[in-house]
Amino acid sequence: APLAVAESGLTATAEDVRRRGLQTLVEVVRREPPAGAPDAATSPAWALLARALDDDAAAVRTEAWKAALKL
Repeated sequence: APLAVAESGLTATAEDVRRRGLQTLVEVVRREPPAGAPDAATSPAWALLARALDDDAAAVRTEAWKAALKL
């Protein structure tokens, strides 16, 4: 269910909610890293991170890139 919470946050219209959704996603991925190579087609967590990397808001994209580099 934590990925569902992250997805809800990342699909919200408000930028601050999307940033919180990204924070939730990063917490989930750090706690339970997806198996295998990063592939958005086979892992919902990687798909959500890809969505955050392509966000309309520069602040969300920047935080997503920082998170991706640290994973």
